[in-house]
Amino acid sequence: DFASWSQKVSAWHRLEDATLLDVSDPDLLEDLLERAVLDRLVSDRQVGLVLSGGIDSSTVAGAVREIDQNWKERRIFTFVPDDPRLSEERFAQVVCEHTGFAAARIQLDARGLAEDLEEVVSRQDFPFGSTSVFAQGRIFAAISEHGLNVVLDGQGADELFGGYRTYLGARAVSHLLSGQLGEASRFVKRALSLPGVTPSFLLSRIIGHLLPGKLQEA
Repeated sequence: DFASWSQKVSAWHRLEDATLLDVSDPDLLEDLLERAVLDRLVSDRQVGLVLSGGIDSSTVAGAVREIDQNWKERRIFTFVPDDPRLSEERFAQVVCEHTGFAAARIQLDARGLAEDLEEVVSRQDFPFGSTSVFAQGRIFAAISEHGLNVVLDGQGADELFGGYRTYLGARAVSHLLSGQLGEASRFVKRALSLPGVTPSFLLSRIIGHLLPGKLQEA
């Protein structure tokens, strides 16, 4: 209030007021996903797709193919790194064969990172944990050169569905704190079958989530 030079602090959003949905129901989850994708296809510009070959972007591409009558007009782009060990092009190709999309290949090499490093740091303006932001920036720049300004991709799905390995400990702890010991045991066994998940990694994540809040912050 500029008249009294006072301020009032209030919550913009209260988590306890949110409506929680049981997304373990596959039919409900599919319906929510398709409605979300359909809403984001509404644009006064042509909307394209970015396909990495991973589960997230592949799911979006599949949803577009299923619900969009104009899917054949959608332009789709896939990123192909210069290191074949990092390439998911074969998975993207499987998605294209299944959906009927024809993806344009965007190739990048690591040398561009050194050239763009200062610009990437300036645009991010906060610490970031991997060079994926550089790759994504280059992909969007290449897509823009093709005349597209709007695309859908799979960014954010890992945060939404807990897809990162770092979230496995939190899921196991949620079962433990709910008294679901059997489910916790089964989840840990399944988690240990995932690539890159070792017993020491998973145990450290579980212990970390069980520590008091002040120790977690230390």
